[in-house]
Amino acid sequence: MNSEILQLEYPSQLYEQIEKSLGQLLGSDVVVKNYDEYRTMTIESLTLLIEFRFGRAGARNSSGQYCHGYHIRVHCLLPRSAERSFLRVLDNTATIERFVDRNHWGIDIRQIDAPEFLRSEPSGLQYQLDQVIARAVSWRQNLYLGESLNQPDEERGGIAWAVNPEHLDNADEYQPLEVKYASGN
Repeated sequence: MNSEILQLEYPSQLYEQIEKSLGQLLGSDVVVKNYDEYRTMTIESLTLLIEFRFGRAGARNSSGQYCHGYHIRVHCLLPRSAERSFLRVLDNTATIERFVDRNHWGIDIRQIDAPEFLRSEPSGLQYQLDQVIARAVSWRQNLYLGESLNQPDEERGGIAWAVNPEHLDNADEYQPLEVKYASGN
């Protein structure tokens, strides 16, 4: 979708990537909103609500970045009055589920793990909102926010050698290694 790799600083950046990606996946007719907006909305067409349900700590990654693990749910809603509403919702949740599988949302893979525990299920919103068919796709995904805590790799200038140097840390006592019989010389 987006060839530019995003450096993650905040969880809201993941939300924005999911929102943009789902809009591109399902077309301009779909409404994509934050889950918290459902109480003030009227569902008139295919609507997706993105919910960050639970957050939890996890183990730091190899770069020392703190792990924020989120349980994410995308609710797919359609008015019952829409033609074949249940089947359309079922098809769209299957499309979303396949899309989420192994998706890193354009984020540097050192800062996000592949989705885990991916599933689709009935959404509780179906019972809270009259005249709506609702299913959800949910998964867990770990984020590693901010800069790496590791020092950048030291730049090396090649291989140098010395025979019994007096001062091991004195670079002037070493000479560059020359290879006379290597192929290509």
